[in-house]
Amino acid sequence: MPRIQPFRAVRYTQEAGSASDLVAPPYDVIDVVHREELARRSPHNVVHVTLPQPPPGQSEDARYEAARATWRNWEAKGVVARDERPSVYVLTQRYRLPDGREVTRTGVLARMRLHRFSEKIVLPHEKTLVAPIEDRLKLTTAVRVQLEPIFLVFPDAGGRAREVLAAAAKSPAVVSVRTEDQTEQGLHVLTDPEALAALGAAVEPVRAVIADGHHRYQTALAYREREGEDVEGPHQWVLAFLCPLEDEGLVILPTHRLVHSLEGFDAEHFLGRAGEIFSVQELHVDAADSTGQRRVLEALAEAGRDRHAFAVVAPGGRAWLLTLPRGGAATMGATMPEAPEVRDLDVTVLHSVILQDLLGIDPEAQARKTHLEYFKKTDEAFARILGASGPREGQLLFLMNPTRMEQVRAVAEAGYKMPQKSTYFFPKVPSGLVFNPLYD
Repeated sequence: MPRIQPFRAVRYTQEAGSASDLVAPPYDVIDVVHREELARRSPHNVVHVTLPQPPPGQSEDARYEAARATWRNWEAKGVVARDERPSVYVLTQRYRLPDGREVTRTGVLARMRLHRFSEKIVLPHEKTLVAPIEDRLKLTTAVRVQLEPIFLVFPDAGGRAREVLAAAAKSPAVVSVRTEDQTEQGLHVLTDPEALAALGAAVEPVRAVIADGHHRYQTALAYREREGEDVEGPHQWVLAFLCPLEDEGLVILPTHRLVHSLEGFDAEHFLGRAGEIFSVQELHVDAADSTGQRRVLEALAEAGRDRHAFAVVAPGGRAWLLTLPRGGAATMGATMPEAPEVRDLDVTVLHSVILQDLLGIDPEAQARKTHLEYFKKTDEAFARILGASGPREGQLLFLMNPTRMEQVRAVAEAGYKMPQKSTYFFPKVPSGLVFNPLYD
């Protein structure tokens, strides 16, 4: 089962500057404009190595050598330095939920032993693409440092891991920073041998599910293969953030879908066809104002307690609720997957029945986002369908309930993968708090 160990992490020193100027979101959620904003904050911001740029006039591949040179320069100037003692790092993340409640998610940054997925010790729930793995492998090989953690969840039925983490979180934080998503991040160093042993004992008997960072985990496996699977060394481990499933702050938020640019689209025709499968209820609200939007979301949440449920919003502000009894998807056609764990997901019903069967957006077009846009923020999704933003006119907005954590676990343990954008674990684990050197 997953083994974790303390390690001598590399961290930013006081020479680097303020933590708020140094940390960044994971590389795969940063666009070009955001990357430049982060890079301008400090010459030591982590994006200079997680998203390096090639020198002028050189090929794209030159960016990996640029990252290596930047990292070596930081080491030489004392911008980053290795901790003296092997430690794990407890991370607290205090943030506000969409309903206004404040919660804290607590987990631990540590080295975790790598396992192939076939061993069923570390379980994925999403498919991966080749190109991002190749990119991250070139970067890891050049810098010889794991720059960003993967995010995993694990069951802590007895509560022992949570006890250890809660106690460690009471110690003074070595880093305190509010990140762009308004999350208060606190990093606490844990070196006590008894606490470390208790934490390791709580994690080792269970299986861990990757919440975020599938490509980074696959990259670590590929790097281990290059360095030698049968040779002991730092390449046998991966930088991981592990959080108990039972933690109060572990939540999954929904990702909403907007459909655009379908030729010959007619909303009334779609609703008529949908009515042959779903119960279709018009919500007599004006989704163009905040009160109406709140009522749409409340109706969606209530319906989703015991049914597949989707709120559909048209450009003029009309809204409908589409519902289907749980288990009703089992009788759907050939486009639905056979695995019951996957059939039970709202996102599966949406992608297979609504997007593919009713709207004609096949899986390849879905993967290319030909007619789809994704929104994590509900207010931005409403603004887009109501015409306040976006280059193309939206035709329908599909608002989702979040995937439940037990569904993610069931799919992963059964060995299946979920449709794209099925889970949005919030907040992200920031990059730049700790680094895992792949050298002794």
